[in-house]
Amino acid sequence: MNIYSNNKSNNYIDIMPHETTLGIIDNISSTKLKPEHYDLAVHIASIFHDVWRISWGKKNGSNQYTDEPFYVNDTFNIKTNVNVPYNDLPKQFTDLNYNIIMFTLKMIHKNKTDRQLCYFLINEYRRIINTSARGGNLDVIFNKLPEKEKHKYIDIYNLCFSFMSKKINGS
Repeated sequence: MNIYSNNKSNNYIDIMPHETTLGIIDNISSTKLKPEHYDLAVHIASIFHDVWRISWGKKNGSNQYTDEPFYVNDTFNIKTNVNVPYNDLPKQFTDLNYNIIMFTLKMIHKNKTDRQLCYFLINEYRRIINTSARGGNLDVIFNKLPEKEKHKYIDIYNLCFSFMSKKINGS
C-alpha cells in the first residue's frame, strides 16, 4: 500500500478542517512529559540533523559526502548555512528541530497510532512553527510534499518511536 496515495484509508486527512487539525495539535502540544524526555529530544534532534546532513550531502546518487554549504532563509530572511553540526546551528534552527521532535514524542506518548495521521500532524506542526517557510514550496499538506520531504517526517516519527519504545521497555 502506498501510504501517500489518496485512497479511502487517508482521505480524511485531505479534507480535515483546519480547526480540527489545530485542536489536535494544541491537545498534543499541551502534553507534559517526564524531564528525561526533554534531554532525549535534544539527542534525537542532533541525530536527525546529522542524518539529514549525510543524506543531503550525497549528490546525484553518489555515496560521496560533501560538506558544501546549504543555505536557507531564517525568520529574518537572512541566508544561513544549515549544513553544519547540530551544535553549530543558530538557535532558531536547533529550536525548530527540537520542537518538532518534542511534538512527535508527545504524540507517541499520547498513543497516536495512525501513522499517516502522525506524519500529517508532524508536517502541520512544522508548518505552524516554521514561519520562514510560509508560502514556499514546502508549505503544503503532507500528501502534497515532495517524496524526499515526506520521508523526512516518516523518519522523524520512526526515530522517535524507536527511542520511546526503548524508554518504555526499560532499555
